[in-house]
Amino acid sequence: MPSLVADLLQRRETHFALWRPSAGGSPPVLVIGTFKAGNANTLANRKEIRLTQDGARPGLWTGAADDCGLADGIYHYWYRVEDTRPGRPAGQPILCTDPFSTTVDWRLLSPDLPEGFDKDTDRQPASVIQLRNGRLSAVDPLGETASFPSEPRQDRLPTNNHLVIYELPTTWTAARDSGFRERAVGTFKDALALVDEGFGGANFEGLAALRPGRSHLSELGVNALELLPAADSFFKRTWGYDTSHFLAPDWELGFPDGQAASTSNADLAALVASCHRHGIRFFIDVVMAFGRNEAYQWIDFDPFYVADPRATPDDPDAHTSGRGDSSQPLRDGFGSTLFRYTRELALPAYDPISGGNGKTAPNRALM
Repeated sequence: MPSLVADLLQRRETHFALWRPSAGGSPPVLVIGTFKAGNANTLANRKEIRLTQDGARPGLWTGAADDCGLADGIYHYWYRVEDTRPGRPAGQPILCTDPFSTTVDWRLLSPDLPEGFDKDTDRQPASVIQLRNGRLSAVDPLGETASFPSEPRQDRLPTNNHLVIYELPTTWTAARDSGFRERAVGTFKDALALVDEGFGGANFEGLAALRPGRSHLSELGVNALELLPAADSFFKRTWGYDTSHFLAPDWELGFPDGQAASTSNADLAALVASCHRHGIRFFIDVVMAFGRNEAYQWIDFDPFYVADPRATPDDPDAHTSGRGDSSQPLRDGFGSTLFRYTRELALPAYDPISGGNGKTAPNRALM
């Protein structure tokens, strides 16, 4: 059976790796340190490490974890690149989140914001990683990790033609005695309480459907849970199709009231594992048309994004898939920024999936 692991993800097990920083600019720099709580939170023990271009793989910049002079531990980091967004001065350095990060921490936003940048939209959350014996791995900010104990065989879960799907948004409401409706984020732990009889929820603890002793979704006859976009979003305390960090579970969905830090990786894994134990398949909704404050908007805008379809109607990526549909000839980003899919690279470059060099549209590989 062929491996489903992308080459870049395998490299990230031993190297800090940045794919496709804008050509011709200064070498990207890893800015890394440890989280220090305070008012405000800061990056302690800061180090800056210049990445090296891989001579055999155009577009790939790396730094071996073993060569960074770091002790084993949990680290917060960004990459410093030159801002490539349209309308911005060329060459402006900015810190951005690792686009392949599996954990982001919105408690710590990028420092060193250049003059003229917007502190509300240009500051990006730190990526989080664990280093142990020269290897890098996904971890929540305080050390919790994802695990899948006693996973059932996939052929024991319901087949596609026998599914009863429950679609679950992450913003929930609860009616109170006064008639007021409370609106808040239902976290991964709240969703877990809909499945696991031994768990009572978090932000919505006390709702009848979440009480210990019940598996509400099983009672309904549900055998597939579809969680609306579970990837991290720029927006706070809300739900929408505005993904910012595609490989990281949403920070707030792992950060119920009363916790010191998010446990999004561990909580999402616990939800998936519980669903499987209860014979419930797990689906996620993924947004692939556009992104909001996604890192490649800073790192290498033009190969990944379309700035304004109305301003560039001759650009094939500005058009809907129908192409000839006169009623809606141009794409709509609904307030977010549209990804490219049509235009391929002019020269062969590193493919993060296969590990070889080829000519492709970068965002196809990203997605």
